[in-house]
Amino acid sequence: MAFNWMRSVGFLQLVLPSMLWGLLFLPASQSAITEEVFALKEIKKAIFEDPLSRLSDWNVDDDDPCGWSGVSCSAARDHVVTLDLSHSFLEGFLAPELGSLKFLQELYASY
Repeated sequence: MAFNWMRSVGFLQLVLPSMLWGLLFLPASQSAITEEVFALKEIKKAIFEDPLSRLSDWNVDDDDPCGWSGVSCSAARDHVVTLDLSHSFLEGFLAPELGSLKFLQELYASY
């Protein structure tokens, strides 16, 4: 059975533009929270000691950080506004991606 290139090209002409449109024009809030989730994941990677397992529920497959320990979001759940890592005895580095949390209002990192 021969592969029909014309049929495949026609399919791509129909499907590809709609896929690209959806990726390029994500709602602003979805795009922002995705960037913030990436930042939180990088922050977790920079921590090499988490003796109290404080970051254990920071699931890398979860795209909604609003339920993660120490993370508080805006009322609309579209931005991270507080990061409370205090009393966690974490050891590591502050990842530069912390700067991507543009709506962060409070950061607690003592102990």
